[in-house]
Amino acid sequence: MRRSVFFPILFIMAVFAGCADRAPATINGVVTFAAGEAMLNDKAAQMGCAVKQGDRLLTKSKSAMTVQFGAIGILALRENSEIVVEKSISKNGFNEINLSQKVGNTFHKLTKGQGTYTVVTPTAVASVRGTSFGISITEEGKTGVKLLSGSLAVKPAEQGVAVKDKPETVLASGQMVEAARGGLTQPSPIAESEKKELEVLDHIEIIPLEKLPEFQQKKQGVIAPPVIQVLTGSGDAQTVKVTLAEIRSKFGPLSKVKLKSGQEYIGAFRQLGGTMEIITVQGKVRVPSANVDQVLPY
Repeated sequence: MRRSVFFPILFIMAVFAGCADRAPATINGVVTFAAGEAMLNDKAAQMGCAVKQGDRLLTKSKSAMTVQFGAIGILALRENSEIVVEKSISKNGFNEINLSQKVGNTFHKLTKGQGTYTVVTPTAVASVRGTSFGISITEEGKTGVKLLSGSLAVKPAEQGVAVKDKPETVLASGQMVEAARGGLTQPSPIAESEKKELEVLDHIEIIPLEKLPEFQQKKQGVIAPPVIQVLTGSGDAQTVKVTLAEIRSKFGPLSKVKLKSGQEYIGAFRQLGGTMEIITVQGKVRVPSANVDQVLPY
């Protein structure tokens, strides 16, 4: 009789243990670039270093740092910026990154379908699912959220906590919003100079997941010089341009793309469904594939 009771209990326990959710796994980021006085937990950040949940990232004048979180995306700290990694976990196949920005300017480039990514400032909460955007905090405490591409929801916050009774604002590509203690401003177009800076920073490429271990061993730089100039504040997007040689080195063979309208582009291209994306010295251009007449080697 004891056995007939004991084994069913063990069986039931095993079933419940098998159905239980797995414990969250920590997602470690990797420093993919560091220049000047870039600090990780008050120590000099080095390329290849792991960035963990709870870590504090800081850049001083003329300094910058980029961190990649697996296949999720890239965080770039421009000069005089500070961020804390509040949460970086994966549970049941769902990724969650939660960052707290204290001061400064940051840029974020994410891959679609990789979970949730949230940036919290004293006056705003920005939540995204695959996009490129920048966040700045002024000395007065105002937060500026600028969306280059994708989809971005912004909620007003008080001391870093979203205000529940106030609606969120969803930005469209090319729009920005400011957040202060009084709430959010109406969306407005990003200033042309700021948009150009974001376009330069958007050249930061997310390293394929399978190549990250190799990068951690070799610690070779993956950031183009024009991007470094914008990150560190040593140049602006008005004067910084990516050269064709840099495009060839980073993206592969160059081509001359002729449209049916007669317009031509020179750069590296790739197909994105029914759209062709062309990386040129002026930035990325996307055109419907049906509008392309010829693609010739350059």
